Amino acid sequence: MIVMTGKERERLRAAGLATGACAAGFADPYLPAAVDEDFATWIKAGHNATMRWLAGHVPLRADPQNVLPGVMTVISLAFPYLPAEQRDPSLPYLPLYAYGRDYHKALRTLLRPFCSHIEQEYGARTRVCIDSAPVHERAFALRAGIGRRGLNGCVITPRYGSFVFLAEVFTTLSIEPDEPSFGECLQCGACLKACPAGALNGNGSMDAARCINYLTIEHTGPLTLAQEKLLRDTDTLVGCDRCQSVCPMNRDVLPTEIPDFRPRPEVLCARSLREAVTPGSPLRRALK
Repeated sequence: MIVMTGKERERLRAAGLATGACAAGFADPYLPAAVDEDFATWIKAGHNATMRWLAGHVPLRADPQNVLPGVMTVISLAFPYLPAEQRDPSLPYLPLYAYGRDYHKALRTLLRPFCSHIEQEYGARTRVCIDSAPVHERAFALRAGIGRRGLNGCVITPRYGSFVFLAEVFTTLSIEPDEPSFGECLQCGACLKACPAGALNGNGSMDAARCINYLTIEHTGPLTLAQEKLLRDTDTLVGCDRCQSVCPMNRDVLPTEIPDFRPRPEVLCARSLREAVTPGSPLRRALK
């Protein structure tokens, strides 16, 4: 079996960065057993709330062959989305990731030429995963060395902080893996203090039932009185990224240059969720 190394590997990394990514790294598709064990413990504790499909994905995540038969490498990429222009803080709260086009669609578009290059140049198969497949995307990002872990669970990249979307390209192409990142954030606890409902567990995981992002997007069924009060008190339309906004490692990070993630004018002035949901918006699924 031929393993891609040296200059050829770096040329492929450059091709990944040319898609608009701010970081790209290579990882072995088999993660340490502790990753699956921690995920199973999180599920057992009920921290997935009503997201029952996550429990069903436990065995799927354990074997990368379930994602792409014959997989030899996972290419992890980070795409910056911090908008240069942001909403007036007096307006109801909207998360920064929602200012532009739905990232699922945008990233697949950006990665299509990269995957075609791998398939045509090397005769390898690929599969793109963007937070909807049974994949430990943050664990792969750390194993690929593209960032460090924050107390809030986010992956913090150089220059762009944690305001990045993660994507993985599973491929049957064998590539020498990068050195994993074992670095962590400053451990200052600012994110833990900023979370309005104390959803962060302090170990890089969170209790979804307390998270505003979950309550406004993923939650099914009626809200409790306490949950309704939380959304009123925080003046939230949908989503939350307060734990990122207070992170000192996100100070002076660079804004995105990806056109799809630049803020849409309607979003910058929207006072209701329906006004904020423009065509192709990642917020469409929040309309219930």
